[in-house]
Amino acid sequence: SFECCSLTVNAGRIVNIGANNYITVSGNITVNGTLNVLNNGSLVQVDDTAVNTGNISYERTVAIRKNDYVYWSTPISNFNVNGISPATNSSFIFKWNPTIVNTNGGFGNWTAANGETMVLGKGYIVKGPESFTNIAQNFTATFTNGIPNNGVITIPISRGNYTSVNYNGTNGAQITKFDDNWNLIGNPYPSAIRALDFLNLNTNIEGAIRLWTHTSLPSSAISSPFYGTSPSNYTPADYITYNGLGTVSGPVGFNGYIAGGQGFFVQMNDGAAATQNVTFNNALRSASYANNQFYRNAQGEENPDLIASRIWLDIVDSSNNSDRTLVGYTESATPAKDRLFDAVTAAGLTMKIYSLLEDDLLTIQGKSYPIDTNDRVALGINIVANGNYSIAIAALDG
Repeated sequence: SFECCSLTVNAGRIVNIGANNYITVSGNITVNGTLNVLNNGSLVQVDDTAVNTGNISYERTVAIRKNDYVYWSTPISNFNVNGISPATNSSFIFKWNPTIVNTNGGFGNWTAANGETMVLGKGYIVKGPESFTNIAQNFTATFTNGIPNNGVITIPISRGNYTSVNYNGTNGAQITKFDDNWNLIGNPYPSAIRALDFLNLNTNIEGAIRLWTHTSLPSSAISSPFYGTSPSNYTPADYITYNGLGTVSGPVGFNGYIAGGQGFFVQMNDGAAATQNVTFNNALRSASYANNQFYRNAQGEENPDLIASRIWLDIVDSSNNSDRTLVGYTESATPAKDRLFDAVTAAGLTMKIYSLLEDDLLTIQGKSYPIDTNDRVALGINIVANGNYSIAIAALDG
């Protein structure tokens, strides 16, 4: 690892940035030879106006199965989404459209992205190679023959016009006023960005991100989602939610750094139909930001200086299936709705636990600190089958 004012790779020379190593460049990058950013390596730039010339390659490796979808974003220019996994059937490559009418009587659905040149800052999902099985194995995507992205990058986000009460769609799944606000975007750089800095920069979105962990395979036992009906479905529990209070999965989990090449969901603030932009810039990047947490990995909470008392609560059925919510008290939160400390959810057709604030169901709720011993937090649960259920403390701190 090293830092430099500018970087030139001469013709005939090869530079490899290995795992957990980095090169930080204040100014321009010129590649006349070969520059490879290997898995978990980082290429960081400081000057938003720096001009890059010449192509690099950028690797990301993840353990997946045939039916796992991975959420991607390109760290280089002019890369075709089919190049992420050439061995995947091209009909299993999608992007998200928040305003398209879906078959469940609401808005938002997956649309085909086959053959598309990846838009900088946009997210895409790609299924595992056809030759893979239900046993996880390492898969490496290599982004090649493109200039490394740098500086200010903006990507449009949109929302529909529904702002009223929740209702059930044609398949029985609950549709909320927030469902037409989802946007799938992604880190456009060959290095990690700090999630909280991104959320503070873009105040036109809810102060939370959703990361897909591809933990579970689709199952007929999982109910269909708000956007359509299918005989087999992925569980929404495979999304982890992260905001200024922490990660809903627990105190040890997402490290707070969105890896290079990682796609993720954000929610545009609710309101009338509109299109706005979210912005990325080099202030979100640093060589000190770990780039080794692609999708999921238990590496510890990112914000160790957070002064908070937090409790993670599970609802658990007799088969040991569970769902989790987070409630916490921190100095910057208030008893009212706080953009960076409250994150919404929906009841859906699955077992769920959540807290309530005003008319919203929350998967994360932040409250003011120090704790008022007379404070009460309203909880709700969603039960979809007869049986015995328990509510248990999964973890707590502070």
